[in-house]
Amino acid sequence: MDIATIGSQFGEMSRSLPALHLPAAADIQMVRELVHPAFTIAMLVAMQALLCGVVTDGMLDDRHDSNQELVGQGVANLIGLLFGCLPVTGAVARSIANVRADGRSPWRAWCIRGCCWPCCLLLRWSAKSHCRL
Repeated sequence: MDIATIGSQFGEMSRSLPALHLPAAADIQMVRELVHPAFTIAMLVAMQALLCGVVTDGMLDDRHDSNQELVGQGVANLIGLLFGCLPVTGAVARSIANVRADGRSPWRAWCIRGCCWPCCLLLRWSAKSHCRL
């Protein structure tokens, strides 16, 4: 049985972090064309981040700081753009899994996603190309 994997679909994966690069200077026409799509993506990211906070608040009987959530997402997405990343939000499913695993603080989620995954990448985790699609 031939099972598609990340390696079989996309070939050899880079074993290093992406290079930092500044976006090219844009002319006014390009800025005008990108304002509406950028605003749409920003609003979707904001709504998803707030939804994630509300759902986890309901599970924990707690209250999150919406301003802190939105500023954090905005800063992370702006810095990510310098490395060629796509805008992301807090994932509701991942947050629910963290709460159900008795995670009561952002520290636990940070330890898992902020430490383990970069360490796997930096240690040249070669198994990633064998992951099924």
